[in-house]
Amino acid sequence: MQYKGKCYYRSTVNSAGFLEACGYCETLNATLYSPNNAEEKKYIGTKLFPNVWVWLGGRESLHQKRMFTWLNGNSLDGTLVKYYYCDPASCCALSAPNVNDYYAYPCNTPSRKALCVKEGSVSGTTSV
Repeated sequence: MQYKGKCYYRSTVNSAGFLEACGYCETLNATLYSPNNAEEKKYIGTKLFPNVWVWLGGRESLHQKRMFTWLNGNSLDGTLVKYYYCDPASCCALSAPNVNDYYAYPCNTPSRKALCVKEGSVSGTTSV
């Protein structure tokens, strides 16, 4: 799906975890989705992941628990993470069933789709 010069794509199959989802996006020369602003977040959320669990491009800091950073470099207020299900000693990343609810899960949690984004277009996708 095209939106404001970027292409967004949700995988059709579930990944085995956050790192596999990252790898999937890399095969498309893309990254996991990290919101840039509220308008984009609302549009993409309603089009690509209403009630579908996806991995997002947010990962917990290795140095400060419950502090998350988006892969695009933006920081995320930890208070926006509704539920935290991570073991303090493990990799922890953000997953979501909709545009407003962020959940922190261990990186090896299966059964999530990858939500990818890149500048331009991804082969085999359509514009909206």
